[in-house]
Amino acid sequence: MADEKQTGGDPVNETRSANIYLARVVKEKILAYKGVLPQYERNTLARNLAEIIGRAKAEKKNFKKGDIVIKAGVRPGTSDAGAVNALNSYCLLPEHKSKRKAKARLHAHPLNYLKLALAAAELAGWPRHKAIMMLTEGSNAFSGRSEIDMVKFTPAEAVWQLLRTKLAVLVENPKYRLREFFRSAQELSAVHGYDWTRSITGWQQEKYGDRSTSHWPSVCLTTIIRSSASARLLFDGADGEVDGEVIGADEVCLTLGWDLADRIVGYMEFWPCLAVRPLAWHPEAPWVDFGTIDKVPHEGGFVKGRFRLLEGATVEMPPGTDGNTWPYRLRSHARFEPITPALLAETFIDCQVLQTGWHKLNSNLDTSEVMSPASSPLAWMEAELLGREILSFGTREKGFLEELESDVERFVSSFREWRDKASRNATQDHQTIMLKMMTELDALRGSSVKKED
Repeated sequence: MADEKQTGGDPVNETRSANIYLARVVKEKILAYKGVLPQYERNTLARNLAEIIGRAKAEKKNFKKGDIVIKAGVRPGTSDAGAVNALNSYCLLPEHKSKRKAKARLHAHPLNYLKLALAAAELAGWPRHKAIMMLTEGSNAFSGRSEIDMVKFTPAEAVWQLLRTKLAVLVENPKYRLREFFRSAQELSAVHGYDWTRSITGWQQEKYGDRSTSHWPSVCLTTIIRSSASARLLFDGADGEVDGEVIGADEVCLTLGWDLADRIVGYMEFWPCLAVRPLAWHPEAPWVDFGTIDKVPHEGGFVKGRFRLLEGATVEMPPGTDGNTWPYRLRSHARFEPITPALLAETFIDCQVLQTGWHKLNSNLDTSEVMSPASSPLAWMEAELLGREILSFGTREKGFLEELESDVERFVSSFREWRDKASRNATQDHQTIMLKMMTELDALRGSSVKKED
């Protein structure tokens, strides 16, 4: 993949500003909330608060849980011991870590969760917006998106929880040491792919010092149709036009990346693309082009032929990015969105897909025992995560998580080989230059002795 180069503005600072604005919107939603939280929202906030406190405690020495409650003021006059106990009403540890025997009675209003998260952030030295975004991750009521129907949210939340846990297992695998990989690549401004100016493939250092997403492991899931219109298609070498359609679509990839808070994050990466598809079978169908086109013309060409939209037909292209937001892949105009239940529901329920040979979301898995709508791409994802069997005879292909792990291994191993080679070269160059200098120094000293004689 080509390396990326920013062309105006500071993507990192602009995205940080966007995150601050989004956190402000979320905070206003919490302050305006007057009802009683449903149980699933309490569970979400309590799980996230427990994670915030756990991370803050791991990062900050002399961090005391009781100080959070006292600083937040949610239990005025509480002793140190009582303050720690007070967190039982606001924190929910994973079942395998929890020592509770009785079901937790979680606080029913969101404001105190917010106060505790902000207090933990201040004690840990984090920016406030980071704590707010972490607290509301996966929430239906408190996020930058509109609240979605519970019929869609419930299965999406279940799939999200399972997906993020499996991604966490991959991230924590000591074989890959992914945090070390991401940090090293970021510190070096390392890019992976093709450099148009130097005709080099593989790893190299970005000469402009920009951040790059070229080394983020990724796997293509499917292509979502966003807009389509009837058209006449003329393929090269054909005798005449055939009926078909022109499609504005998003290819959706599951990508592991690095966020501004130095966390490894699961993203859905959307690649806007234009596609043509004949209504009858054709060896070139479907044809897909990834580009930066904003408006589809009435008549246009593609690599294998030309298309002509029917009178009055239009195709709306999905949005891309302009390279001024982080993360970005400038030349492709791909856009990244952190994975949330709402995003999974909006993307993979009530949608049409354009299947191509490189997609890894398997539509042939048994979806009779899943929570998601059985014919939806979300059901295919859920079936894969649950290890469901294929419906027909044949060999089971690699799942999308196995493909993602293969990409992880490819990037990590090649990066380490590059760094090891660079280290060996540096050592050899030191030795060579030192030997050369010592030889010159000996010659100079010998010449000086002869002159004195």
